Amino acid sequence: MQFNLEHKLLFLRISSDLVPFASHPVNRFNWQKHFQEDFEEIGKFIIKNRMRISMHPDQFTLINSVKEEIFEEAKMNSNIMSKYLT
Repeated sequence: MQFNLEHKLLFLRISSDLVPFASHPVNRFNWQKHFQEDFEEIGKFIIKNRMRISMHPDQFTLINSVKEEIFEEAKMNSNIMSKYLT
């Protein structure tokens, strides 16, 4: 982010795989609490420097799937991504 700021690139795309396995059942780690301060600092930096951010799910997230389990996974992934930003 500092590089972007120094080069007047005021746009940043946040990766959807910021926390590996965040939405996978095998992940029992409380990553929200663990990274809370880091995410808050990132948010403050973005706001202070008036940067724009973008985030979208990876190509395997299919919200229009006719299979209920695939749709539920997509919904869960979207919810996880929203937790990065709150």
